[in-house]
Amino acid sequence: EFRNRYKLVTEKNKREHICAVLNEENIGFNSIEIGQVALLGMSKLDFYLKQEIYSADIVILVVDEASKDKLKSLYPKLENQDNIIQTITDFKGLDAKHIIIMDFFSYNYIPTINNNKNENFSKLLKDITRPSDCNQHFYEAVHCVNLLTVAVTRAKENLYFVENEPENNLDLIKKLVGEQILFEEIQCLNNLKNIFEYQSSVEDFLEQAQNYMEQELFSAAKGSYKAAERINKSDDEIFKIKIKLGILYCEAEEKDLSEEQKINKWIEYVEAAKNYQYYWEAAERYRIMINNYPKNDKKSDWISQTILCYIKSSNARAQQCIQKLLNTYEVDLDDLLQ
Repeated sequence: EFRNRYKLVTEKNKREHICAVLNEENIGFNSIEIGQVALLGMSKLDFYLKQEIYSADIVILVVDEASKDKLKSLYPKLENQDNIIQTITDFKGLDAKHIIIMDFFSYNYIPTINNNKNENFSKLLKDITRPSDCNQHFYEAVHCVNLLTVAVTRAKENLYFVENEPENNLDLIKKLVGEQILFEEIQCLNNLKNIFEYQSSVEDFLEQAQNYMEQELFSAAKGSYKAAERINKSDDEIFKIKIKLGILYCEAEEKDLSEEQKINKWIEYVEAAKNYQYYWEAAERYRIMINNYPKNDKKSDWISQTILCYIKSSNARAQQCIQKLLNTYEVDLDDLLQ
């Protein structure tokens, strides 16, 4: 919106524009209804990140995929918890009770070839908001402000900025947020302890998985299903089936799979769905496979399996789907049933 509004930006009004963005509704911190906005050192989270996290209410936001990989290398327990760590861009449109923003202000947004120059958020803002002339990184500064706005408006209750050297960013964050920012105070650390020690229910993680799947964040959704699997002590078969099918679905949607690998994953999914008598889900996936891979040599078998699964399903739309398949592919239903 900002870029479209100010396509023609002169050197004279750069400072005015960036300050307008920074001051607009206090960067969105008003979205937090209750709780705290705090700045913490990385050492304050060290203990918690070395443990398994069993809360669906916590999301750690990082600037990019490289930052995510770095965090996982530092804390191996996070390796299989993609529901916990998200990039700011991927998490746009979602929210969580407790948002932790990692190394946002110290991240090097414009690395040079030799990587000696550190253009972090503070440096970009100082360059652009001082009443000086030309600055070549104006739009990078706007991008950083946009990222910050997205990040802080994800939090419903508590927002924590975590930096390796938090004291270096305290004045800047107070300027952005106001004096309500807490800096490693006892009440803040106690609250953080309670947040990390809280254990969500299986239903919470299944809901989180569904939200991620709606955003096509399948790796994160798989992390949610895995978390539900870890804490599930119930004998309820429905929970077990939802978790199993959810994990298989997410694995089939993983990036970098070849066509053959993806087909094999989907076959594994439909076979599991049929075993659990989830015939509608199996039929729908077969139908998608027929459309996505029309030249596959197993297509005729998929058509037959789709019709049979629709027949076995109790969904009210099944009959309509069957008739459409029979007409489209000229299948003789009597021959198929025999």
